[in-house]
Amino acid sequence: MKNLIRLICLSLSLLTPYASAQITIDEDSNTIHVETDNYKVQFDYGAITYLHNKLTDETYTLPLEQTYEIQAAILGKNENFWSSRSDTLETHKINEHTVETRFRKGQNEI
Repeated sequence: MKNLIRLICLSLSLLTPYASAQITIDEDSNTIHVETDNYKVQFDYGAITYLHNKLTDETYTLPLEQTYEIQAAILGKNENFWSSRSDTLETHKINEHTVETRFRKGQNEI
């Protein structure tokens, strides 16, 4: 999952030449906000919940419902593993352009 988030952040920063991404973390909700010259993206529990194109003023996501809940998952080739909401969630910046989110449930970590 952390590699997916890194890939999305890297992709957003490479969409325009010499683009730079500003990454901020809302410590209360572990929400990640990424902003480039062209896009604004929000991640909640590792999932994109807001994607806005500044050039066209289009938003490609729908507002979340009150009952919205994300489950941690590992999607495999032959089988998927789903877990109920994790007991622990940690989000922190590794460097200027990299954020890591870790979900823990018992001895399992994603």
